[in-house]
Amino acid sequence: MILQSISEKSTGILRKYRDKVEKNQAERAFLKKKAFFREALKQAKADVLSKRNHFENVTEEKLLNCCILELTAAEARLNYYISLARKENMVNDEYLDYVFKRDSYEGSVIM
Repeated sequence: MILQSISEKSTGILRKYRDKVEKNQAERAFLKKKAFFREALKQAKADVLSKRNHFENVTEEKLLNCCILELTAAEARLNYYISLARKENMVNDEYLDYVFKRDSYEGSVIM
């Protein structure tokens, strides 16, 4: 009877410890994923700013089409990361409003 009581207590303690470890692992995975999305958004924003700056400073007509395509692709990538991050609940609108100035025109993001 004493051994059974000790066995039940140790099983309960081990179960609590295992649950706590699993919870910590899940939290770490969530934070790692959240950091990935935030870094991806940061890099995508920097890419859009770079492409926009290049577009604004181009003087040759032949380069203009290339700049337009690059800027469009960079903006599409940024909007994709934003929608994916929202879908995965990795960022909220307050964070996005803080990081980006938003334009109401077609939901596009303006830096």
